[in-house]
Amino acid sequence: MPRAREVIAADRTPSIPSGGAVSIGMTSLLVLKTSIHGEDGVSSRLANAFTARWRAAHPGAMVIERDLSRNPVPHLTGEAFAGFSFSEPRRAQSARVRHGEEPAKEQSRMNARIPLVARVLLGLVFLFGAVTYFLNLIPPPTDMPERLKTFNAGLMASGYFLTLLKTTELACGLMLVMGFFVPLALVVLAPIALNIFLVHAILAPEGLALAVIIGVLMIYLSFLAEPYPAVIRPLFRPRP
Repeated sequence: MPRAREVIAADRTPSIPSGGAVSIGMTSLLVLKTSIHGEDGVSSRLANAFTARWRAAHPGAMVIERDLSRNPVPHLTGEAFAGFSFSEPRRAQSARVRHGEEPAKEQSRMNARIPLVARVLLGLVFLFGAVTYFLNLIPPPTDMPERLKTFNAGLMASGYFLTLLKTTELACGLMLVMGFFVPLALVVLAPIALNIFLVHAILAPEGLALAVIIGVLMIYLSFLAEPYPAVIRPLFRPRP
């Protein structure tokens, strides 16, 4: 509501005594209280003090009091004053907040952002691995465990497998980042993510944390983050 203040109006009724001189006498007093703090407000206390002194000076006169903060005029409610202050979009937003619609929409928008962040993060992980392989940005470490060296030597000896693997990671990473064919990318990356986890769990435990993060993101996007579960879950049905 607007800044609180008290309105005090006195009815001044002229009276003409027998001598012919005109004097002004106050026969009634109207006190309008608008303090949002009620009787504890400073303006209400001042109005009460004035009213008490006026009653003493005018015994028998009528005093009419109305507290507009407690009993507002029907067309001057708090919502009406808010309407005077806000534009139409802000009034609509204020109404949605009062009815609980705005927090629900905000929560819905937040829930929609989480799958987006997870999808882009997973895509960037596979893009990074593919780009570093093709551009040879990170040389292989020299202190790899012996069994991991043997594993990598076998893959490289095939002559094609690592190139096929990294090309697949590059294509699926782009799909995830751009949001195209996301269920297909998740299905294709599933065995790759499982192999990454097994390699680090058995041959190179120092990279297990990243493998777990990849697995969690894969499971979340495939089975929990709408709208992808609706496409992926039917693949696990024994019959159509």
